[in-house]
Amino acid sequence: MLAAGEMRGVDLVARVHHLRKVDFRRGLKQGDLDQLVVDRTPQQLKWMSAAEYATFPDIIFVRHLKYKVEQRGFRTREITLATTLLDSEPLRG
Repeated sequence: MLAAGEMRGVDLVARVHHLRKVDFRRGLKQGDLDQLVVDRTPQQLKWMSAAEYATFPDIIFVRHLKYKVEQRGFRTREITLATTLLDSEPLRG
């Protein structure tokens, strides 16, 4: 999904599946629980044609972020995001 968005010039932010483990020791550290990594294109998916798969880039740069969601009266949850927005500085108008 991230590679498809990158090909179209669209930046994406998606929640990483809770069973996928993200190792925050392997990437280029941007801050506490914030890193840049190089992701390789996964194997061809069943619904994708070989011609479509061949157009995907071999690698893309992805930023992983982890943060805590705290709500009064609820258990604190940690959420990991993957995004193609690589700049850690906010936009200034």
